Amino acid sequence: MSLEAETDPPAARPAGLPPAPPKQSLVEIVRRAPMSALIVAINVAVFVVAERAGDTTKTETLVRFGAVWRQLVWHGQYWRLATSMFLHIGLVHLVWNSWMGFRISAVAEGAIGRGRFIALYLLSGILAAATSVIGHDAVSAGASGALFGLIGWRLVALRMRLGSFKAFTSTPGIRQELVWIAIWFALGTFTGFDNYAHAGGLVFGSLFAWMLYAPAGRKRIRLVVTAVAAMAGVALSLRPLPLIHAQDRLLFKAQRALDQGDPRTTVALTESLPAPSRRGHARELRVEAFLRLGQAKDALEAAEQMVVEGPGDGRAYLVRGRARMLGGDLTGAEADFVKAVELDPTPWAQQNLDWLRSHRPGAPRVP
Repeated sequence: MSLEAETDPPAARPAGLPPAPPKQSLVEIVRRAPMSALIVAINVAVFVVAERAGDTTKTETLVRFGAVWRQLVWHGQYWRLATSMFLHIGLVHLVWNSWMGFRISAVAEGAIGRGRFIALYLLSGILAAATSVIGHDAVSAGASGALFGLIGWRLVALRMRLGSFKAFTSTPGIRQELVWIAIWFALGTFTGFDNYAHAGGLVFGSLFAWMLYAPAGRKRIRLVVTAVAAMAGVALSLRPLPLIHAQDRLLFKAQRALDQGDPRTTVALTESLPAPSRRGHARELRVEAFLRLGQAKDALEAAEQMVVEGPGDGRAYLVRGRARMLGGDLTGAEADFVKAVELDPTPWAQQNLDWLRSHRPGAPRVP
């Protein structure tokens, strides 16, 4: 199926798609699509740096190098909406998005020009990340949201070029691609793909094409609609929303109170613990609030519940270790820190263990 689309498609076109263009060398392809090649180069460079510093399949490394996660975006790290599209989760993810992405990107760049292509790609990636933040509580990274934006642009461009939905859906190649898109979303439900990001990119790319190929008398209004929609999508992702994120809003307020030096408000807000999926976070905030208030017994009680509810969660042991340390149980704290490092060997867990050991050099060591 051809990926070709012109900047000003005519109102109608004979059914069927043009033949595939002749094959070109890699140098010729890069010369014709330098921005697409640059994007791939940036993706590879970011991956190499991140992989040398850690493991790009681990959450800690992904967060460190710009992955998007609602908890961080909601607390002011808005830049993640842009950086996440240049970071990939493992080598297979990078190779797949680079191979498929360059093919799609090169065609888009050649069809609409470098400036429009970059605008489409970056905005699709940002709106994809924003949709991911709104849709679910997950760490997400990758170029596929931006690439789905290119797919959305391309499908709408072909629809407008063919002149009607009947001609569009009766074209075998297009029907096949629509089926593949549906299969991709279905697979995403079971394999961990970020369907929210894919959908956000697809919708914005479609909207971009609707704006780009507007009749002369409607270009301005469609540009305004597209710009407003993009700004609204980003704005809605920057804070937890009423009803949709009711529990997250409560935890957001509790965290903000803690950050602003008001641990008593944090304790009050987390008195009625939310659903199980958010309970661990709520208990952790309570422990931290009690620690700041100097209430070691209450902190330890909340931390004990974290361990009971998450016996395989290294963070639960880390939190209980801090509570035990405040209460003077240094041996128990060290045991918890060792367990935390075993279950989740993050720098923070190791730093707590090292700090405790350095401040009690004569204490017995937990194996």
